[in-house]
Amino acid sequence: MRSRAFMSLLLIALAAVVSQAQQAPPFDSEAEVRIAAAEDRWPSEGAGAKATTFAYPLNANVYEPLVVLGSDYTLRPGLAERWELIPPGTWRFHLRRNVKFHNEQPFTADDVLWSWGERQLEGKSLSTVANTLGPGSVKKIDDFTVDFTPSVPNLRLPEQILHPSGGIVARGRHFDSMPAVGTGPFKVVAYRAGERAVVERFDGYWGTKPRVKRLVFRFLPDPQTRMEALKSGEVDFLIDAPPDTVASIERDARFRVVRARPGRNQVIYVNRTGKAPNDLGADRVIRQAVGLAIDRKGYVDAVFEGNAETGRWMAPSFVLGKYAESVAAPRYDPPAARRLLDEAGWRPASDGIRAKDGRRLALELIGWAEVSPAAFQVIQAQLRDIGIDVVIKKAPDQATYLNYYRNTQFDLDLEVPNQNDGNPAFLPVLRMYSKSTGTERFAPGGRFDEWAERALAAGTTDDVRHASAEMMQILIHQEFIVIPLAGVYRIYAMKRNVSFLDPHPSQTSQSWLSLSLAR
Repeated sequence: MRSRAFMSLLLIALAAVVSQAQQAPPFDSEAEVRIAAAEDRWPSEGAGAKATTFAYPLNANVYEPLVVLGSDYTLRPGLAERWELIPPGTWRFHLRRNVKFHNEQPFTADDVLWSWGERQLEGKSLSTVANTLGPGSVKKIDDFTVDFTPSVPNLRLPEQILHPSGGIVARGRHFDSMPAVGTGPFKVVAYRAGERAVVERFDGYWGTKPRVKRLVFRFLPDPQTRMEALKSGEVDFLIDAPPDTVASIERDARFRVVRARPGRNQVIYVNRTGKAPNDLGADRVIRQAVGLAIDRKGYVDAVFEGNAETGRWMAPSFVLGKYAESVAAPRYDPPAARRLLDEAGWRPASDGIRAKDGRRLALELIGWAEVSPAAFQVIQAQLRDIGIDVVIKKAPDQATYLNYYRNTQFDLDLEVPNQNDGNPAFLPVLRMYSKSTGTERFAPGGRFDEWAERALAAGTTDDVRHASAEMMQILIHQEFIVIPLAGVYRIYAMKRNVSFLDPHPSQTSQSWLSLSLAR
């Protein structure tokens, strides 16, 4: 009997050990994951400007907004547990309790009042929302309830406020304050501009804790350098793998690739209000000819090697729902482009480039620093085929690009904007609505503005999608201000022992909570 009792106790003890082993996390909770990121844009866009979150656009989960954009583009509770519309246009946010900042300061409505009632209006860091607010628009009801009553009707506010630049900071602080202090799952422990940012798990975080202890972001602007860092073992994880390297990574047993569906579209914006020599974009015929000359399938094959979708929309098609099909596919018709230019008096010279009244048809092309040289070269070749000379002004870094852009020293602007907003009309309104900040280079006004205002005042998501599709139709097929090129996958490459379960189509809203390293 004693022997049987002993065996029973032994079996029970073994079962408990097995159970604990099965319940134990399959990852190393004390791990450090080294991540290769692109250029550190915070020194030029954030520090000193009080406007842009630490290490933007990689969202290190240091700051948190009131509402979170899920990887499926649904709205999820953030620092606000819930929100409601109080007719006719007040949004009431019920705040989460027992939340602390990284410096142990408790989070209350006063921090929201500071972040949105003072700091945002001062810096206009999230213009989509701030442009609709006025003095007194944000009011504290009690320590955990805040009302937003836009001075300009804005039923899209919960969809917009979730952008990382709408993150909450402690009263009296700004995004350029160091050390960067937020309420997020990671806190900043080290930063060297242009080189690296180190964040560690915040043990006092109110929500799900990160699966790793530390993330080390290394800023490597050149994509090939990032790839070499992964292959050599200097990093464990790579953001935005170069499309032309993806096939070789997938063949290598040491690594694997995770793709997020397109959350951004590579597009050309045509400057229609520039001054000589950058005034040719004002000519609608030239804008239309440029659009007709672009072979989007050829472009995607040459530049992305299959890691993108053929361009059709200004934003990801899924945000438009059933209205995506109402935006016509762009035509590829070089003969029609040549006829348009012929009829407008632009005749080919001996070198094939067109001229009119002694002026060559030459357009200056700028683009984001992350855009590959191949993209510029393909566009240059396709436009030369119809007699347009393209002068490439490839920026070595984002600061140089911004200098070109802010001084309007371009005709064509090659960008890869994110759909980092829950509003289906986010990108058309942000970039082209005449009453938004910084749209003077492109805004067509007229019917477009009418649709933009309908989107802001729309009561249902379906109505917003309809308005967004109508705006895209105007921009792409009537005014020829936007030329879609590709729907771009977000591509992450990593070592085999790294797990990454929730890739976000928009890098700015990427949560690192699902990232882990096997033990």
